Amino acid sequence: MATVKKMRYQQLTEFLLTKLPKRYHGNFYSWIEDGKLLNEGRQLTANGIEVCHLSYNGVFHFEALPFNEISPAYLMAHIQVWVNENDPMRDVLDESEIPFDLDIIDDNTADLIFTIAFREPLTAMEDSEGELNIEGVNYRLANIEIFTAEYIDLVATLEQ
Repeated sequence: MATVKKMRYQQLTEFLLTKLPKRYHGNFYSWIEDGKLLNEGRQLTANGIEVCHLSYNGVFHFEALPFNEISPAYLMAHIQVWVNENDPMRDVLDESEIPFDLDIIDDNTADLIFTIAFREPLTAMEDSEGELNIEGVNYRLANIEIFTAEYIDLVATLEQ
């Protein structure tokens, strides 16, 4: 089975683990809630397609966070910066808010939970050995790189 790019919540999970002390890793959890497959597939390149879009909430739970040692404000900032830099769909879908709950347990610990809406395409490339058969063509799940022109030279001739 081919390796597929990790979902955004998985990528964010890995990033957050780099910001937490190793001794705290066992108290940090992430998972998906309210997932949906959106039938919005389309042809992207000559041999690449979007199979569908995945819409879900990524939940990031910092259990018994020692907030005097690990700053919730820094975690909030790290999450916002990562999302801004790694989730281009947010602007398109007008997803500007990231809700969170902070429940104080005692003078030193709190539970901090972020629920982040993600939407990302599930893409595939033609492959004669691929496991997916779509309209008689075999595909394998894969990332598709799409190049977008940033500048265009336009030459116009005006006739008088």
